Amino acid sequence: MTATEEPLLPARPVPPGQIMRRELEARGWSQRDLAEIMKRPPQAIAEIVTGVKQITPETASELGAAFGTSAELWMNLESRYRLTLSRRKPAAEAKAQAIRAKGRLYELVPVRELIRRGWIRKAVSIEALERQVQVFLGVAKLGEDAMLATSFRHSAARRPEPGAQLAWVKRVESLARREAASRYDESILRAALPGLVAKSPHPQSCRQVLEELRGLGVRIVLLERLPRTYLDGAAFWLDEERPVIGLTLRFDRIDYFWFTLVHELIHILEKHAARVEQTEDGAPAPADAEEEEANIQAQELLVPSAALTGLRKGVGITAVEPLARALSRHPGIIVGQLQHRGLMEYRQGRTHLVKVRHHLAGLIQD
Repeated sequence: MTATEEPLLPARPVPPGQIMRRELEARGWSQRDLAEIMKRPPQAIAEIVTGVKQITPETASELGAAFGTSAELWMNLESRYRLTLSRRKPAAEAKAQAIRAKGRLYELVPVRELIRRGWIRKAVSIEALERQVQVFLGVAKLGEDAMLATSFRHSAARRPEPGAQLAWVKRVESLARREAASRYDESILRAALPGLVAKSPHPQSCRQVLEELRGLGVRIVLLERLPRTYLDGAAFWLDEERPVIGLTLRFDRIDYFWFTLVHELIHILEKHAARVEQTEDGAPAPADAEEEEANIQAQELLVPSAALTGLRKGVGITAVEPLARALSRHPGIIVGQLQHRGLMEYRQGRTHLVKVRHHLAGLIQD
């Protein structure tokens, strides 16, 4: 029998009481004799023999003692009998099939979370729920590959759920299709990027920068992450002319906002299309050239290596603000890069790592 085949069922379920009758006959006992031996009411023994009353673990132990058998024998007889009866009920197989189908759905995407957020509706039947998940994923048949060619930035320190990441990306895709954006031109975006980064000294400019990117043809979606995705951002294309960036703001810090945004913009500009993984601190996954390229370009654009010439490990906080003024960057971005490059301890400069989420109120979708 293979793993997908149904187990063979006996033509007629054998109740434990039938075995009990044979044991009584073999010993010349009546049911009343057994009741006296077990100190049970005769009616209770009669109900067990006829299958009205189920054998409990306690009764199984007493039957084993009375007949010189194991308690497991009687528990196994009882469980097999009841299982066979349940499978023979007309609705049992249909219910089992619905449970299996629902289990497959829950393995594919986090259904309960999608319903909670209103991404799909709660359905009465499994067929209706399957149709909703198909529409949500944009597939004709469940099991088809629904993931776009996407560059992810997320934590590699934890194991993300692929189904949760898939659901988040598909929701970003759906929202991005509704986003209004100007015509995309790679050369215009590339030329505009340094000017956009130059706005970073002012945390409130985060909102303005996102609006300007829409004006440059990049669809920006801010979407709360799903549990167990550990995502910071993602970049993909709806088609050759419509790039999309999704951000979670998982870490509400100005350095994370700017690094993730620029990182994803590099993926767009370089037309990267791999599904990549990256740690939350920016370290690339092994042998991933595209991810490493996005990291290096983002770092160089935010804080050029040439500006750090002469700085050694253990640089003090007093070096942050002069460097921030010289580069026209927010001090938090300098702190984040110095920490990431191993030049500053992580306990230093935390007051510069200001929050940005409140500047984006109304743009973050659930």
